[in-house]
Amino acid sequence: MSRAVSEAGREISFGKNGWITKKLTDQQLIEMISAWYNQMLPEYTVMTKIEFSRTNVQVNFFIFEVETYPPIDLAAKKAQGCW
Repeated sequence: MSRAVSEAGREISFGKNGWITKKLTDQQLIEMISAWYNQMLPEYTVMTKIEFSRTNVQVNFFIFEVETYPPIDLAAKKAQGCW
């Protein structure tokens, strides 16, 4: 994955059979992570961490079965899936 930072947002590449590039603001990233979190409920708790470097974007998903680790469930609910 790659990215470039501009005032309009962050450029993130993702996709299966090729790259799809989309610029997202920080707020859009938060909303996307929240949507992923809510889509995984009620069976799973997902925490997402996105790290940016000069040349890469790294997206990490931490997926837990709900009620396996109650403190994680509470933290995820409070942060809406943002690690």
